[in-house]
Amino acid sequence: MGQQRILAALAAAALALMCAGCEKQVSAFELNTDLGGGTVLVRFTGTLEKGVPAGTGSAELTTDGKNWTYEGTFSEGVPFAGEAADMPVELTVGDETIPGTYDGQIASLEMSGEGVFTAAEGDFTCEGVFDIGGLSKWQSYEVSGYEMELALGGGVCAGTFDGRFEGDGPTGTGTFTAADGSALTYTGRIVDGALPADEPVTLSGMAFGLEYEGQTLAGTYDGDVLAGVPSGTGSFAWEDGEDYFRYTGAWEAGAMAGAGEAESSIFVVHLPDGDAAGVYQGGVEDGVPSGEGTFTAENADGDGYTYQGQWAGGLWNGQGQLRTGEGEGTLFAGTFTDGRFTPTFQEYMTLLGTIEPQFTLSEATMAAAEGYAFAPDRSVMADYTDETLTYEICAEDPEASETALLCLEGYRLARLDRWDETLFDPDAGRPFSQTVTEMIITDENGGNACWVEYFGALEQPGEDATVTVRGLPLAMSDFRDGEGVSVRCMVMLGAEVLFVEPEEPEEPASETE
Repeated sequence: MGQQRILAALAAAALALMCAGCEKQVSAFELNTDLGGGTVLVRFTGTLEKGVPAGTGSAELTTDGKNWTYEGTFSEGVPFAGEAADMPVELTVGDETIPGTYDGQIASLEMSGEGVFTAAEGDFTCEGVFDIGGLSKWQSYEVSGYEMELALGGGVCAGTFDGRFEGDGPTGTGTFTAADGSALTYTGRIVDGALPADEPVTLSGMAFGLEYEGQTLAGTYDGDVLAGVPSGTGSFAWEDGEDYFRYTGAWEAGAMAGAGEAESSIFVVHLPDGDAAGVYQGGVEDGVPSGEGTFTAENADGDGYTYQGQWAGGLWNGQGQLRTGEGEGTLFAGTFTDGRFTPTFQEYMTLLGTIEPQFTLSEATMAAAEGYAFAPDRSVMADYTDETLTYEICAEDPEASETALLCLEGYRLARLDRWDETLFDPDAGRPFSQTVTEMIITDENGGNACWVEYFGALEQPGEDATVTVRGLPLAMSDFRDGEGVSVRCMVMLGAEVLFVEPEEPEEPASETE
């Protein structure tokens, strides 16, 4: 028994001597090893077995002149499975191969497991679980500073993407920020490093050139984009010195299409008398005024005007107010049709009352005036005449006759003007042309002045003709004549106007007769 113990002890000692000869603990031990087809300098700390790293240890390595570290297991002198830091690698993203460094888990000198890739140039980083040597199509990755280009508005915008990649290509969700110093940002999906081609996305600060009235306005756009151009809902803004154009509303294929709101100092309105460029603020439909809006511009003579009211089809249509001239100017309020003032009869008479001579009408007088103004048979106006009324009675009390006619006979014509006016027929829903004759008449002594508005065509009578007027007294007002003299006159709506030419004297009979 004692002899057996001695032999066992000797065997153990011999084995120990043999192992001591093939294993060795080292620190920063330098050796050259074959990694990836090249010879690499390794500074190894751990166990050498038969002169090569084995088991668990750490190493500092130099690859292509770049230093990196590794800690983990070794197999036949080569890092097998562990953690690397600053390991030189190349990462394939889509069709692009990006050189950089890797920190994280590796296997057989390949990225494998959790880690972070950092590009050698730029700020691109990618973090997640890597497949053998690269991205896995089954994983997602947090990325930052990925350089890419977006096709926008017919051009290309370079920038960086921060967010998540889904799988092994540049597809995912995140935020794109332009690199050209512009305010462009995009938050949403990218597909293969580009905007989705078949679904709208939302951008902010996108450079965009809006085609408007033959010119390109290079501004910025915020809103929905499809295939690189505004489509959906968004806002456009352009400024050049004091000029500006701003629009918020619907878009389609890069053009204003649908309802929106616009304000611009270079807005163009195609009026019947010619195009007018000015300041507009209000609703638009397909880029032209629609709904409520205000437009300020100048006419061909350089006189300013402002229209405020309803629009349709890019023209004044509906109820509105047109103010012309400087300061308060002249206000035309009422119905507009296709860019022209087409007042109803009541609107027309109300407008007349705002200029010289000035007057206001009661509802009863207004209703009677409309009936007389367009009576189908003016020859029966005598049936509506109050024979007891005189100029003096109506001058003393203009409301003495709200509906009956006053007859003035033997008056002298001082002035006659005639023009065509466009009025609006609310019953027919359309405008119509109406000839209007305006007269100033006085009695035979030059007094009792009367300003007559007559809806119809009257020819200039002879010099010595007198006029008989049956009309509806409207008001008494001060009227300033052409010489600037203010006179008191009656305002009358003419229902029937007759010019009486003087009779030619009979020739005396000859003496032979």
